[in-house]
Amino acid sequence: MIASIITFTIALAIILIVLKILGKSVKILTSILINSIIGAIVLFVLHIFIPEIVVSWWAALITGCLGIPGVILVIILQLFIL
Repeated sequence: MIASIITFTIALAIILIVLKILGKSVKILTSILINSIIGAIVLFVLHIFIPEIVVSWWAALITGCLGIPGVILVIILQLFIL
């Protein structure tokens, strides 16, 4: 679980650094940060109620990059494909 949190944090930091280098506005950075945090919280809460959803490094990476759509993608991949 700690490894997933660390992976999520690293992915989020990389995204923020790249966007800052590219000169995007603070509004975009804030919305990405909020979306990613909400996605991570939803993923961990879903893991509590649906144990089949495994929180791994790749799930944390997808959620960190995509936020809520990443959570949906992780659920689809884990419940239907894997």
